[in-house]
Amino acid sequence: MFTSLPKREGDLGVRNIECLNKALLAKHAWRLVTGENSTFCQIFREKVFGRSTLMNVLAPRITGNASWGVKSIFHGMTFILENISWQPGTNSNLNVWTSKWVGTRTPEPKGDFLDPEFNFLKDLRIRDLCLNSGGWNQDLINMLFDDESSKRILAIPLRINDGEDEIIWPFSSTGVYTVKSGYGLLFNDLFMRRGTSLDRSRLNQGRKNFCGKRLWHLSIPQSWKILIWKILTNSLLVGGEFVRRNLTWNPLCPLCRSTRESVEMVDHLFKECSITARIWAGSQLGINSDQAYNLEVGDWIVNWIQYLRTLNDWQIRVIQFSAIIASIWNLRNNVVFRGEIFNPKGFFSAYNQVVTCAMKGFVERVEANVTAHGNLDSNDLTDIEGDLVRNGHPVYVTGGFGSCSLVRVMVDASWEKTWQAAWGWVVYDEHGNVIFKGGEKGRAESPLQAEALGVLKAIQWALGNNFLHVELSSDCLQFVFQCAGLGTRHYQTKGVLEDILCLTPSFHCLCFSYACRKNNVEAHLLARRAMTMA
Repeated sequence: MFTSLPKREGDLGVRNIECLNKALLAKHAWRLVTGENSTFCQIFREKVFGRSTLMNVLAPRITGNASWGVKSIFHGMTFILENISWQPGTNSNLNVWTSKWVGTRTPEPKGDFLDPEFNFLKDLRIRDLCLNSGGWNQDLINMLFDDESSKRILAIPLRINDGEDEIIWPFSSTGVYTVKSGYGLLFNDLFMRRGTSLDRSRLNQGRKNFCGKRLWHLSIPQSWKILIWKILTNSLLVGGEFVRRNLTWNPLCPLCRSTRESVEMVDHLFKECSITARIWAGSQLGINSDQAYNLEVGDWIVNWIQYLRTLNDWQIRVIQFSAIIASIWNLRNNVVFRGEIFNPKGFFSAYNQVVTCAMKGFVERVEANVTAHGNLDSNDLTDIEGDLVRNGHPVYVTGGFGSCSLVRVMVDASWEKTWQAAWGWVVYDEHGNVIFKGGEKGRAESPLQAEALGVLKAIQWALGNNFLHVELSSDCLQFVFQCAGLGTRHYQTKGVLEDILCLTPSFHCLCFSYACRKNNVEAHLLARRAMTMA
């Protein structure tokens, strides 16, 4: 079970079959729920649901004579329906009380509004909560829902342009179901049901960080990585471990067998054994393992690899160090299971062959990377564009270079976990003089959405003041990437970004650029000041 934990938690990351199977089935269910028009979905809907609408599909009923395939897909659909959410569009027809549109749940009513005497409210639609002039009816929302639900609802941005109600998967950034996000949700739920903590006490923080961030990126064979991982997690089966588990086994070290104190534990086998100490001292690294008698072997290995990584030829040194560990383990197994006797000359001859083979694999991987990056493909071009954006180069959405009324608008946003948000703008003319400063307070669902709304409000301000040649700068690199068409659109900013793109044709020239925080301090202070306003 522990081998299924992610590598960042210090384990192997082996997929749990039960969770993976359900996540894959849920992918088919997602295609049915979202109305995908693939051949499979069309045939499945026609055969199972006939002329039923999408809302009928969202309330599946499995009959006794349903096939095994249909039952399997509905098994995944149950998981999908429990976790999907709705993103309301313009003039939304979703039921306020039964649809999951406030985060991942339905809003909580204030008082007894769902009692029989308030039957006229049971068919309340989301569009009924909006004002005719646009925006949410704040007084009505505060009257119908509890405080937390009211804040969440008021933080949902209403589209300027027409948009339909959309089903989203809130556990992925794009709002589209992925097997990876579904597996993660199912796996965490499995651990919660079994009452197992994801934090494992047998790994200290140093080993845990090494297993999660360093070990699996080393340029050594995969079998060596797994062996080192077993040593670090005390999961390697040696003689002492067999005895500890009340299994019949000779507890003495198979290499030295000198005294009763030479019980084969991991620390003894790889560091304290007299044979092992001679191997470390006679290797190319010339390590004296006796000096680290007060360190556990796992911490000793981590310290040595981290030290070797500071050297110029660290890749070669790490291969040599790891090869010694693998050779000691192979020697131990040959002695235990094949009855061989330790021969220093034969040992180091086999060790040199192992190192040579690992070095050859390392060189081949380096040459393959050089060859792959020697030719410039579309992915490389995207990386180059990304580097230009990071360095502050503007990305033009409309028009090109212009000089008429050219202004630069610096935007920043502030956000708090109570879904409060605020925005600040500083507008400069073509000579770098400040011509306007302003701030505004509102609501947003996330920091990224707050940045997006800040950009939208700045664009609306520029149009309202007849500035048609604008460079808009933000310190949110992720959203600037989305405006430049380089990043994946987040579902929380998708509608805001579409509203921004609908306004771009009104400009003669509009471009977006990234400004680091130190160049955007004034807009940041204005946003913080607006946050403190009543």
